[in-house]
Amino acid sequence: MDKSREESFEQQIDARQMCGQFLTLAYSAWLGPEPLDCGLNPVTLYKGGGRIVQLTLYERLAPGLGGLRRVAHYNQGWRFGRRRYGALLALLVESLEAGRFP
Repeated sequence: MDKSREESFEQQIDARQMCGQFLTLAYSAWLGPEPLDCGLNPVTLYKGGGRIVQLTLYERLAPGLGGLRRVAHYNQGWRFGRRRYGALLALLVESLEAGRFP
């Protein structure tokens, strides 16, 4: 297949990226225009029926070190961090789904 014709998943679903600060953590999220089967469900925080197709939470490293560390990551399914940051993720997902971008 011709590489020039290949599209990323985000382009296929017409997703847009949101980045920002939420409480003490930074985040990056890809939102689809409508709920998708692979999207993060805002009620259960599992795959299915949400607009968020990718979500990453970052924590700042010690001031002397600089930079960010990934602490939770969802990409069409949880990779890590859902249990530890569940309450914070629920608030963030609710805000993003409602169109309130912190």
